Amino acid sequence: MLVVVNLEVDHPAWSLPKELFAQLIEDFPQVDFHWNQRREDYFRQVNRADVIWSWSISRDIFALAQELKWFHAQAVGMRHTLFDELVKSRIIVTNASGVSAATIAEHTLAMVLAFTRQLPAMLGFQEKHHFAQREMWDFWRESAELSTYTFGLVGFGSVGQELARLLHAFGARVLAYRRRRRSSRLPERVFTGDEIGAMLPQCDFVISSLPATGATHRFFNDARFHAMKRGAYFVNVGRGWTVDEPALLRALGWNERERKWESGWLVGAALDVFAEEPLPASSPLWDAPRIIISPHIAALSPNFWRRSVGLFRRNLRHYLAGEKLENRVNVRAGY
Repeated sequence: MLVVVNLEVDHPAWSLPKELFAQLIEDFPQVDFHWNQRREDYFRQVNRADVIWSWSISRDIFALAQELKWFHAQAVGMRHTLFDELVKSRIIVTNASGVSAATIAEHTLAMVLAFTRQLPAMLGFQEKHHFAQREMWDFWRESAELSTYTFGLVGFGSVGQELARLLHAFGARVLAYRRRRRSSRLPERVFTGDEIGAMLPQCDFVISSLPATGATHRFFNDARFHAMKRGAYFVNVGRGWTVDEPALLRALGWNERERKWESGWLVGAALDVFAEEPLPASSPLWDAPRIIISPHIAALSPNFWRRSVGLFRRNLRHYLAGEKLENRVNVRAGY
């Protein structure tokens, strides 16, 4: 059996470490591995591959992979990978869902705490070498503990569930919205379907970890932003695809006609993902009051590859034993 690995990119944070690959080869002496480090090698070997492990797979690679039986996506988002030919095939598709759940949840919590403890203002005074005790006193109303807030988690996969666990530990009230109702221990209530309209007005923070699918495109629009509590915060660590950014700008108080910021319906936002990446330098979001711009780095961690290889190792054992694989993607639903 041949496993073709295509995980070499232009930064070591997102390239499979050689020592982990070597350990994988040692663990599976019955499997032939080919690590693509040159594009021409990938095209030469892919026609014999039983398994491909890559960030994504393109139509041209898929057309060549006549022996392919299982594709493991190192990414979680599948929107660009699930083209018609793959969806209609009988190939097993798995992804890396859950690998970065703890990292993304902690990054999200860091951004939330930055707002509740007024870190952006504090750091601004620090840059000026100003001991701004009296100025910081003016934030006394906004500097509450997490236990006094209600959080609405939109999307309740691995990231949402880890966030619920962390927020519960802080004593916060946690609500959740997901596509299908399933029993869950931590949220006070799980909302589905049109019930999103009943959840949003209750929340001081709305945190989205929605995937990019046909059903989630611009899920957050003018109506949903204005269904939120006035003075709430919006946090997005899912996909920029899910947000109508002009609507978010309006909700934050951007007056497009006069090109200036005014008082908004929402008090602030923390964004790790955007409709266009990199976020254009001309975007008004850069200068929005009370906003945290995180450049799509919520999953960044030295533990990323250890967990990723652990997942692939478990699934390879399952595959060789004819067992059910973890993280199997519903190719028609898109996640």
